[in-house]
Amino acid sequence: MSNAKNVRIAKNTLMLYSRMLMIMVVSLYTSRILLHALGVEDLGVYSIIAGVIILFGFIQNVTTLATQRFLSIGLGKNDIEWTNKAFNTSVLVHIGIAALIFIGGETIGVWFVGTHLNIPQDRINDVNWVFQFSLLALMVQILQTPYIASIIACERMEIYAKIGVLDAFQRWFIVFLLSYFDFGDKLKAYGVLVLCGYFFVFVCYFIFSVRKFDICRLNLKVDKKILWEMFSFSSWTLMGSMSVVALSQGIAILVNIFFGVVANASLGLSDQVLAAINRVTGNFQTAFNPQIIKSYASGDFVYLKKLIEQSSKLSFALVLLAVVPLFVDTKFILSVWLDSVPEYLVSLVRVVALYVLIDCISGPFVTVIYAVGKLKRYQITISIIILLNLAVAFLLVYSVFPLYVVVMARVSSTVLLLAYRLNMLGGLIDFDIKNYVLKTLSKLVFVSFLSVSLIYLANILLPNDFIGLFGLLFISSCTIIFLFYVIVFSGDEKMFCRNKIRFLYNKFLVKSSG
Repeated sequence: MSNAKNVRIAKNTLMLYSRMLMIMVVSLYTSRILLHALGVEDLGVYSIIAGVIILFGFIQNVTTLATQRFLSIGLGKNDIEWTNKAFNTSVLVHIGIAALIFIGGETIGVWFVGTHLNIPQDRINDVNWVFQFSLLALMVQILQTPYIASIIACERMEIYAKIGVLDAFQRWFIVFLLSYFDFGDKLKAYGVLVLCGYFFVFVCYFIFSVRKFDICRLNLKVDKKILWEMFSFSSWTLMGSMSVVALSQGIAILVNIFFGVVANASLGLSDQVLAAINRVTGNFQTAFNPQIIKSYASGDFVYLKKLIEQSSKLSFALVLLAVVPLFVDTKFILSVWLDSVPEYLVSLVRVVALYVLIDCISGPFVTVIYAVGKLKRYQITISIIILLNLAVAFLLVYSVFPLYVVVMARVSSTVLLLAYRLNMLGGLIDFDIKNYVLKTLSKLVFVSFLSVSLIYLANILLPNDFIGLFGLLFISSCTIIFLFYVIVFSGDEKMFCRNKIRFLYNKFLVKSSG
C-alpha cells in the first residue's frame, strides 16, 4: 500500500515538473513577443494595472490553501458527503470574495488608479478600460479556486498539468493574435483577450471537476459549521501571510531609505531568484500535500511520519541541486541572465540561496500543522518571530552594516521558524524530534557543506565560460545525487530508487534494443 502511494507521489511530481517547465518556456517566449506587440509604454501601463489587481487578489492564496486542506481532510476520512458540503461552502465563499473584490475594485481601486498612478493623460481612458477587464479576470480566477483545489485534493495532477500547459499556450495565442492582426487599440484588445483566456481556463476546470468528481456535485447550500471553520482557518492563515509581506516590504523600505534605488533593484532581482526556486519546491510539495493531509485525517501516523521525512529530504535535495551551482558561480550565472549585474546582487543572491535552502525543510511541517487546524497559537508565534526579525533588520541598517547582513534577517527568521515548527510538530503528532535531528537534519547539513566544498574546488579547475558552466552543473548534479543516495537515503528509499531505475531500464533500453 505504501509503495503504491509512493509511486503515485512520484508520478504526480513528474507531472507537476513537466507542467512547470512547459509554462516557464512558453512564458519566457511570450514575454518577448508581448514587448514587441504592445511596445514599452503600453506594456508598462498594463503592468501597473496588473500590480494593482494583485493587491486585491492577495486573499486568494489564503483561500486556496484553506479549500485544499478541507477537501483533503474529507477525502482522508472517506466522507464524500461532508467533503461535498465543504466544496459547496467553498464555492459560495469564493463567490462572496469575488463580489467583495469587485466592490473594492470599483471604489478604492478606481480611486487609486485615477489619483495615485503616474499615467500619461492621453491614456487615462484606456487604462480605466484595462482596469475593468483585469478586475473581471481576477474575479474569474477567484471563482475557479475550489475546482483547482478539488483536482489537487483528488491527486489528478495530470489534469492540473494539462490545463496549466493549455493555459500557457492560450496566452501565447493571444500574443500571436496581437502581433499579426490590427486591433486598433492593442492595449484594450489585450485586456479583452486576457479576460476571455481566463474564462476559457475556468470553464475547463469547472467542466472536468463537476463531471468527474462526486465531491463537486453542485448544491449551493452553506454548512454553517464548515463555513465557520473555514473562516477561522483563513483568518489565522491571513495573519501569518501578512507578517511575511510586512517583513519583505519592510526590508525593501529600509533598503530604499538607507542604501538607495540601486540596492532596491538588486533586492527585487534577488526576490525573482527566490520566487523561481520556490516555484520548484512548491510544485514538489503540491504532490506530497494531499497524501500528508489524508494520512493525518485517516489516523495513519506511521505513514505520515515517513512522508514528513521523505518530503524534507527530497525538497532539500531539489533545492540543493539548484542552489549549489548558483552559490559557487554566482557572478557568471547572473551575467548570463543579465547584461549588467547590479551592485549588491551577487551577495544578495547567495543570501537568498541560503534562505530558501533552510526554509524548504519546513514545508511538510507546515502542511501537518495546517492539517491539524489549530492555528491560533502557531500563527501568533510565527508572526511575532517574523516581525522581531524586521526590528533586527532595522537595528542592523541603523548600525551601518553591509546590505547582505541586513537581508540576513530573513535567514535568521527562517532558522527560528524551522525550530519552532519542528517543536510544534513533536507535540501535535508525537514526532520524534531527536531522532529526526540526528538521522535526517544532521545528514542534510553535512551533505550541503560537503557538496558546496567539493563543487567549489571543481569550479576552480573549470573555465569561466559556458562550457565551464555546463560542466559545473553536470558535476554538481552527479555529486549531490551520489551523496544523497549514499549518506541521506534510508535502506527502503535506496531500494525504491534501484527498483525504479531497473524498471525504466527494462522498459526503455531493453525493449528498444530488442
